Amino acid sequence: MIALSRIMLPNIKNIQASWLTVGMQTAEICLHAGANDFGSIMLEENVVSAAGTASLYL
Repeated sequence: MIALSRIMLPNIKNIQASWLTVGMQTAEICLHAGANDFGSIMLEENVVSAAGTASLYL
């Protein structure tokens, strides 16, 4: 999806890979596919829980 976004949306300068919700390895793959922002740490646990993951990296 990230790679397609880079091709189809050339006017978008920043695409973020959310490592907290997809995991570190998947976020690294997103960086190789064209994302240029690794995201930030969520301060609210309910945001991570709503995504269906646990905050294992905090």
